[in-house]
Amino acid sequence: MSIDRLLLDAAMQAVAVAVGIYGYRFLNSFGKLLWWQVFISLINYIIRTAITPQEWIGAQFNFYMILEPTLLLMAAHYYGLRWHKYLLYALIVLSWGAVLLQVGVIGVQKFANYASAFQCVIFVCVYVTLMYQSIINIKSQKDALLTLLISLGITLFFACYIPYVTMIHYLQDSNPLLNTRLFEILVINIFSNLRYLLLAIGLLMMIGINRKEKQLHFA
Repeated sequence: MSIDRLLLDAAMQAVAVAVGIYGYRFLNSFGKLLWWQVFISLINYIIRTAITPQEWIGAQFNFYMILEPTLLLMAAHYYGLRWHKYLLYALIVLSWGAVLLQVGVIGVQKFANYASAFQCVIFVCVYVTLMYQSIINIKSQKDALLTLLISLGITLFFACYIPYVTMIHYLQDSNPLLNTRLFEILVINIFSNLRYLLLAIGLLMMIGINRKEKQLHFA
């Protein structure tokens, strides 16, 4: 893959990572966990596209699917999602179990697409709930708008990813070129970049709010 293509595909991830580095000390636990998720996602993407042999890309996706639910669901917990923490812990374990179960059936080198779809459903449910909490608290909670933006990006990405990921192996077997185009254009260029653009905006807002509060505290 060319450097230009790599930069285009990972542009918004890189922006979100840069924003987090710029103001990391002003991020709360919610922001820090989401920053680590996008940082790991960016490194994962670079390694996958530039280094990983084709036959091991599925295994790399499977390994990443152990890390991503842990970070996203723990971030929701630290924000104050009104679900019992043990329910979130159970969802994390279930998401791991889904990956291990499908990998046990199809092998470690093949992408566990149904486990990924299952995780997507969990993420959508959790972050739709966060969106709802943000909307009802939009006037009283200073970080409600930024949480709404971040949750919207995550929800749109995973909701739109579900139909594609359930059909990914069928598409790869029947029309590999179409599958590649769909992944590059829809998943990466549109939905992924939108997700991380909204995350970058949300993190920047969080940095601004917390920096201002710190300045007022020491004034």
